[in-house]
Amino acid sequence: MQKGTPPPCRLVSKRTIANALGVGLRTLERWIAAGDFPAADYRLSGQAHRWDWATVEAWLAERAA
Repeated sequence: MQKGTPPPCRLVSKRTIANALGVGLRTLERWIAAGDFPAADYRLSGQAHRWDWATVEAWLAERAA
């Protein structure tokens, strides 16, 4: 997947988001912990968290403004 390319599935993992943004997984985790990236929309179990791709798009739009 190229940077900025939306994934085919609308619910995405941290790894998918990090790949789409062109950052490391640990960087994304730091952003989440610092409140610089939205918390997961869904907690499926323990470490299985998912974001709706629309949340990621909204975050990108906010940063671009």
